[in-house]
Amino acid sequence: MLEITKNNYEQRAAITILSDLIDALLFEDVFELHSKSDVVREESETTLVYERMGKVLTIPVYFSGLNVYRYARTHGDVKLQHQHQEITLNAVELWDAIVDMNPHSAQQMNVTRFREGLVSAQAQLSAQYERLTLSDHPFIQSEQFASLKDRPFHPLAKEKRGLSAYDYERYQSEYYQPVALKTVAIHRDALIKSQFSDEEKLLQSLGLDNEAQYAKVLQEQGLQAKDFMIFPVHPWQLEHVLPEYFEQEFKQRIVVPLDIECGSFLASSSMRSLIDLKQPYQHVKVPFSMQSLGALRLTPTRYLLNGEKAEQLLEKVIHQSEHLTNTLSLCDEKHWWSFIEPSKDIFEDKIGHLTAQLRQYPHEIQDEETTLISMAALAMPDRRVYDAIFGHSNYTSSDVEMMYQDIVSHFIRTMFALMQRGVLPEVHGQNILIAFKAGKVTRFVLRDHDTVRIYPTWMADNGLEVPDYTIRKDTPNTLINENLETFFTYFQTLGISVNIYAVIDTLVHLYDLDEQRLMAFLRTTLKRTAQETVWPQNSVEDVMNLLFEKETWPFKRILLPLLHQKNSGGGSMPSSIGKIANPMMFNE
Repeated sequence: MLEITKNNYEQRAAITILSDLIDALLFEDVFELHSKSDVVREESETTLVYERMGKVLTIPVYFSGLNVYRYARTHGDVKLQHQHQEITLNAVELWDAIVDMNPHSAQQMNVTRFREGLVSAQAQLSAQYERLTLSDHPFIQSEQFASLKDRPFHPLAKEKRGLSAYDYERYQSEYYQPVALKTVAIHRDALIKSQFSDEEKLLQSLGLDNEAQYAKVLQEQGLQAKDFMIFPVHPWQLEHVLPEYFEQEFKQRIVVPLDIECGSFLASSSMRSLIDLKQPYQHVKVPFSMQSLGALRLTPTRYLLNGEKAEQLLEKVIHQSEHLTNTLSLCDEKHWWSFIEPSKDIFEDKIGHLTAQLRQYPHEIQDEETTLISMAALAMPDRRVYDAIFGHSNYTSSDVEMMYQDIVSHFIRTMFALMQRGVLPEVHGQNILIAFKAGKVTRFVLRDHDTVRIYPTWMADNGLEVPDYTIRKDTPNTLINENLETFFTYFQTLGISVNIYAVIDTLVHLYDLDEQRLMAFLRTTLKRTAQETVWPQNSVEDVMNLLFEKETWPFKRILLPLLHQKNSGGGSMPSSIGKIANPMMFNE
């Protein structure tokens, strides 16, 4: 039996980061790594040979189900040949080599910052593998696995810029270190809230249902409950962010730190959403403004407002469809509050550093027979994720493949039932959860409704009104899509190439399933369901063209936008849309 040592964890982290880096470099053709490499085939192995500045890189690859080359980690190491020497490279060394081979192009990019991210991500992932401490609760455990996996195929996903080593261990889900929320009092004149918000529910979720107790704390500060609301704050946020951003409000006692700590919480797969350990299906979402995936993890107030409107839209859509009524549930996220400046400017970045949202999961998934798993957890290559789904460990690879087929069939049908009404939620793995019973899919659960995209033309055909989204005029709008191709792009990229393909990739490595067989089922199911769906305005030919007949398929670039990022990037991950060969038209 293999003894698990610190070195084993370091090696596992190193190969994970190296694989994600190579795959992303090839997908996006960074430094022309894909387009300027020679493809060398010998027997059953394929190698990319990249030569510049007197140096030669050799990378073993395979042709993946996405119609692109990916790193074949089991076929050999990445090698650099220079001056009659050959060395094996890890992710950081590969980055250094490829930067040195492209000095002019590298000057146009923030390569140093990217290198720092690789170093940090590899060290943090290794530490998490070594010190992973799992909850006994299956849902909390799945959130920990989703956090451990983080954003699929992103080599810098584990970098959390701005956190110390202590912070990372204290506030990251993998270490299972429960924390109490801090509190401030905010003057009610400086608050904006949802029309549905229930302050009593929030206080109860924080364990502040003793009105006399917290009234006394307010009185000790010279405050009254009628004038001030007790507001939850992440401990890190109170220590590192609020004193800087709200210095004047502290001095003017518009925002007043309190000597009250609330509850016992653990981060979910999103470090901003905190799981109440006494009530795991109730979360409190608060800003945690470190930088992850190139974005500050604040919670812009307009996102909360848009999420409230989108949730109401989703409720209407579900009621239109018997299928959706039986197979789709929503988290209740309509209870939210935010600090607001006297100007009442909803686009002010500052206010996104001091918000709160209560998330309540639907009752129908909270029985003991149901196991709720986020799709992000399914991308984590750890058998314990799938043990929890089946309820035992005596299942076979055939059982796993049948489960995969069940997921894909339900996922596509459910997404198309939404899309045919002109509505598409954010379909990456972190936002969609699956309720299983005895290994079978029973329903999906949606959360984080702030990025529900719409296609108004099809909404009108279904009698749905366009929500009055609050959208900045000086940034690209991704919520309201005026053409069908753009609308479908988010399903193709986030839903298929990121979410479903991440599950495929995991099952291939974890259970030795055949990738092309899994992709073939995906293609067949996608085509059959697209043909069977009644699309508005008889648009089936347009849908079939986008999915199966166009030579190209959209994908989300993640490295190049990050490499060209000049500042913090605000609250959105830097990305852009590129094109690859259509994976629904397999061409090896």
